[in-house]
Amino acid sequence: MLDIAVNFRNGNKGFSLFDGGTQTFNLNVGGDDYQINGARIGAAYSSTAIFSLSHTQTSLTAGTYSVLYNSNTYIGGFTGVASGFKLYNSGADNGDPANNLYFNNLSIVPEPSSLTLLAGPALLGACFFARRRRIA
Repeated sequence: MLDIAVNFRNGNKGFSLFDGGTQTFNLNVGGDDYQINGARIGAAYSSTAIFSLSHTQTSLTAGTYSVLYNSNTYIGGFTGVASGFKLYNSGADNGDPANNLYFNNLSIVPEPSSLTLLAGPALLGACFFARRRRIA
């Protein structure tokens, strides 16, 4: 989950998700355009634009995304494994803070099966050693 905000739309500002070096998702605000993966979403300009992004890895090779903006939700999918991301702000006019990209509420939550993969071997090892002590 991540919230990003922009005021002025000059330059390019946004968020990209990567599988290694391959971009699998992009939200870009540039000029008079808001785009998800290169497709215009047809959203009207707002000087207080806030996008709430959510990405879920649904399998080893794919996932889904949800973008909430001005009470509209844009949903889709991506192929790959989310292994990295970047926030960017390029080509904006002068150093005015209103030209910046802002973000908040970043949270990365591992899926339950990932936790099981990490915790499972540790629990088995603990049980093995506990049993071994009782036998000895």
